[in-house]
Amino acid sequence: MTRSHSIYTASLWFWRALRRGEWLWLWLAVVIASSSVVLVEQLARSVHHSMLAKAAEALAADLVLSSSRPLPVDLRQQAQRRGLQVAESIELTSMLLANDQFQLIRLRGLDRPDPLRGQLRTEQGLGLADLAPDQLLADQQLQGLLDLERDSPLQLGNQTLRVGDWLTGSDPLFTSFSAFAPLALLPLERLKQLGLIGPGSRVTYALSFAGPAAAIAAWQRQLQQRLQPHWQLRSASAPNPDMERSLNTAWTFLDLSALATVLVAGLAILIASRYYLQRWIASMALMRAAGASDRQLRLLFASQLSWLALLGSLVGVLLGLALFQAITPWLADYFDPLIQPPPGRAALLGLASGSLALWTFSWPAFRQATQVSPLQVFRQMRPDYNPLSALLVSLVLLILLMVLLLSGGLVVWAAPSLLLAAAGFYLLALALLAALRRLQPLSRGWLRLALAALAREPGLVKLQLIALGLVIFLLILVSFVRQDLLNGWRDSLPPDTPNVFMINIQPDQRPAVRQLLAQQGLAPELVPVARGRLLAVNGKALEVGQQRTPRAKRLLQREANVALLDQVPEHNPVIAALPQARRRADLPPVSVEQGIAELFGLQLGDVLRFDFIGIQRDYQISALRQVEWQSFRLNFFFILHGEAAQSLPLSYMTNFHLGLSPQQTAPLRRQLQASAPGVVWIDVQDMIQRVQEVMDQAALAVTLLYLFTLASSFIVIFTATRAAQRGRLRSWLLLRTLGAAQGDIIRIGMTEFALIGLLAGLFAALLAQLASLLISQFWLELPARLNPQLWLASLGLSVALLLLIGWLTQRQPLRQTPKQLLQQLQADA
Repeated sequence: MTRSHSIYTASLWFWRALRRGEWLWLWLAVVIASSSVVLVEQLARSVHHSMLAKAAEALAADLVLSSSRPLPVDLRQQAQRRGLQVAESIELTSMLLANDQFQLIRLRGLDRPDPLRGQLRTEQGLGLADLAPDQLLADQQLQGLLDLERDSPLQLGNQTLRVGDWLTGSDPLFTSFSAFAPLALLPLERLKQLGLIGPGSRVTYALSFAGPAAAIAAWQRQLQQRLQPHWQLRSASAPNPDMERSLNTAWTFLDLSALATVLVAGLAILIASRYYLQRWIASMALMRAAGASDRQLRLLFASQLSWLALLGSLVGVLLGLALFQAITPWLADYFDPLIQPPPGRAALLGLASGSLALWTFSWPAFRQATQVSPLQVFRQMRPDYNPLSALLVSLVLLILLMVLLLSGGLVVWAAPSLLLAAAGFYLLALALLAALRRLQPLSRGWLRLALAALAREPGLVKLQLIALGLVIFLLILVSFVRQDLLNGWRDSLPPDTPNVFMINIQPDQRPAVRQLLAQQGLAPELVPVARGRLLAVNGKALEVGQQRTPRAKRLLQREANVALLDQVPEHNPVIAALPQARRRADLPPVSVEQGIAELFGLQLGDVLRFDFIGIQRDYQISALRQVEWQSFRLNFFFILHGEAAQSLPLSYMTNFHLGLSPQQTAPLRRQLQASAPGVVWIDVQDMIQRVQEVMDQAALAVTLLYLFTLASSFIVIFTATRAAQRGRLRSWLLLRTLGAAQGDIIRIGMTEFALIGLLAGLFAALLAQLASLLISQFWLELPARLNPQLWLASLGLSVALLLLIGWLTQRQPLRQTPKQLLQQLQADA
């Protein structure tokens, strides 16, 4: 038989068997694996691209490079040679005079009438190109703060301007706390004519870039290589470190969901292939007896499995794309705009994943079938088969499958974790079998028969406990990780998150500020701060040029708010403290934020020297603190304790949650300007709202994938249970023939699911809780937390799920007569 003839024969056999339904359970498992990967990939990329598009719209670009000094001219030319669009802007802070009132304002000059991404949103629809020479676009806050009309005269620099239109949208997600004044936009050339840029001016120069993702990524890498200390690079993919971390955790969860669903489907293939094994062995033995060679047999059966992988993967790809299109209208309600990437990449990944999943989990059974001789089949001898080589091939294929779905770092952790979990379930199966042998002589009636049936099938018990246990483990693990993610995001921005900051409160202004806030029912703490710059550690000066990271260089070049508090705030947990015996009585203590300590290599007991506007003081590090910067609370790099505040120049700052609209806030801000001039009011309501929107969108994607994983797991366990039906039918046929009662047979039939469900669920819940703690701590960078309620609920649901599936799949055979059972066995043979 030639190679082509073998492939042709295998194809005929495959289609004939497929029409008879012989490949049904393996085929369904491949379809689930492929469709889950396609749906996860398409959903994740759509959510990712949609969120990036929204972020780019808020940033008005894909990438922004800003600096306190003019940027090199060649940067614009280099970017344009790469095919990127470039926009230049200059922003400065100045005083505006209107209606005999002064107001701090941020002026931003743009060299383009339209932003690179998104569009300007104004009340009357006017853009920069529509403005008269004496007009600008202004933030609506000015309307309330200065009681302005659209044509009111504004004195700015050496010119008198008017408001052409009011801005109705801004860039709150990317606005830092330095953006403490309302924004006004005008053409760049007109900004330069105001005479406001000079020595000592607070000016920010920026270049914005937009273009294809690959070109932007390459340009970003080049800019990072030549990054200067006074440069700041902001990307739509990482608007700020905290948001970047939150989004990365969402993408990690999506990857884990895809892997969990594929592995769940693969475990169904593992169970189903074991029950196809006897049929394969018998067919191969007969063909060997007829003179077929090993090469021909391998080609015949490998071709059929390849057809199965291809057909199942193709159907899975179509199903996954159809499911995605079905949920697209719902996604469009949450993402504006909704970006749908081309399906080519998802389709290829689905084809590869479905095929790999089939071969990964069916290879041991296929390999065993190809090595059994006719004599072993006819004499019913145990096959002389060493599974180690087959398992090694399956392991290599499994790692390749993980590489397709996960990043390299996750693969390094996921593969060993899965193997350790499988080893744990194998040991649990051995312990269960040993317990069955001990308990069977002590039991009576139907229970003794049930235990005997399990003890007669040690291979079945091991396979089911390992496979179903891993399914439950992955399902519970995804539940834990999802809950940790949502809890972490919810805890980071509770409903009472501070949305207003007040800084630069002078000591003599504290009574007026307290009285004004008391009228609103607020009594926040006014925290004393001193503007200081870190100079030296243990007497060794910190030189800017010696720092390796741009962030470290920037922090050494500017002053920061150093708080003065008697105790560490409750929201800053101390992770390390200096023993009392090592504390120096001649130096006041200072606690340091953990990230800054790592950045500069600071240790407990080190002596830090600060410069407070010409006053130099030494302090000893007494504690390291953990700070959640995205919490919008008052957080500081350094907190001085005890008598550290003596003779330092102090001001005060505070923050609080204010439940008023911007229009309702305007009279309050005017009162503040009148009673405490110079106090800066920073409203971050828009920023918090945008952050919450981004987290809600990420949570939606996480929940969708979690629900799909739940549904897939239910289908897969159902499929695996149906595929393992043949051995149970034989036992029930024997019991029926011997005259066993209907109730006893039902109890015997369900005992297997009860025992395996209880043990697998218990062990899986333990493993999943441990794995989720490790994932939260090391991958997602979330606080590790025990969740006993979810643990108990997962355990109970896993047992109930197995019992439900067992009842659904077994109730019809359990009620059949011996004749009907025999007919079904003969039909499956």
